[in-house]
Amino acid sequence: MSRRLCFISRYSLQRTPYGELTLPALAEAGWDLTVYAPHATQGLLRQHRPYQARFIDLDESWPRLKQEKFLLRALWHGRTGGYDVLYLQSQALAARAALALTGAGRKTKVVYHTMDYFDPNDYPKHYRLEKKLCRRSDLYINNEFHRGYLTHVHYGIKGKTITAPPNLPTHLKLPEPSGNTLEKSGLSRGPDDFVLMLHGGYSNMRAGDEMLEALTLLPPRFKAVMTGKIGPGDDLAQRLDKLGLTDRVARIGRLDYLDMLAHTVECDAGLLLYGNTDLGAMFTAPGRMTEYLACGLPVVATNHTGLENLVHRYRLGVTVDSTQPRRIADGVEQLAERVRAGAFPKDDMRRAFRETFAFDHFEPLVLDALTRLADGALEPGRPDFPWLPAEM
Repeated sequence: MSRRLCFISRYSLQRTPYGELTLPALAEAGWDLTVYAPHATQGLLRQHRPYQARFIDLDESWPRLKQEKFLLRALWHGRTGGYDVLYLQSQALAARAALALTGAGRKTKVVYHTMDYFDPNDYPKHYRLEKKLCRRSDLYINNEFHRGYLTHVHYGIKGKTITAPPNLPTHLKLPEPSGNTLEKSGLSRGPDDFVLMLHGGYSNMRAGDEMLEALTLLPPRFKAVMTGKIGPGDDLAQRLDKLGLTDRVARIGRLDYLDMLAHTVECDAGLLLYGNTDLGAMFTAPGRMTEYLACGLPVVATNHTGLENLVHRYRLGVTVDSTQPRRIADGVEQLAERVRAGAFPKDDMRRAFRETFAFDHFEPLVLDALTRLADGALEPGRPDFPWLPAEM
């Protein structure tokens, strides 16, 4: 008899491959899956790595009340449908699930998988409900060791905590460079130009002001491509004009995921600049890093402890003090010179992605934990360290 799992997510499975990362391996191992999520039937990863499941769509065009009813019905079905495991993926479900599972028995094992946690100072009510859900969970999955460890201890989690970052899997077929994608997006590129890519767009969290000021300190051949929302209330265009960067920064908006990567593969380096906002930011290895590496790009990253360690250990680029525009500019210029001299070849970046950072390396860890959980053999405990499963 196959193990049964009900998966519920608030993240669209169509926009990125990260929402359904854990599902193909479960299906291939014979699990019986039911999937509730926005665009569940159009999952991006499933188009590249097909797997079997029952898919039930949450239509994000529905009125808010109808969406809430959908999620409550999904949670109730997961609680009462005779599943071995109820898998809750996304922080947006925490408060709803904590209430929906109140009084629930222990027969159905509960997994809570998130990339973050609620700060008690900023979100006191959500913090209390997330704490309740974490203490009810039999398996807690976080994307980063220190954040997972902190949550495990602070929330008093009684089950098992593991680390499984939302890294790009190798199964996704990436676009090949066309040679004119950037030009079509309005960026004129000369033979000596060095183009930076910023996934996620302009924000204070990603040191946006410092990055733009650094660009003004660099010669005109240094340019940038930036994703992110373009629309009402958007004052970034005025900021770029004031800084004299309008012709040096291409804003491509929120494209389909593979369309975004079609731009990335034609750039020269990826930006991983972060503000010092919390413990996780100091140690995380961002999933966006794997997007750059898979496209063959080295990175300009903030010198936060964990990120700096990974960048230098695996020779992935340069690190800088992201609070200092001059330091960012110097780092970009240094990277450009080293790339011109033959350092950081694209094949090496792609190899680092495949052999060390791809989610494929974390997949067995998650599958093993879920299998042991369903079979009643998962021991409680804090996340293991070192958390990278590839050879260090």
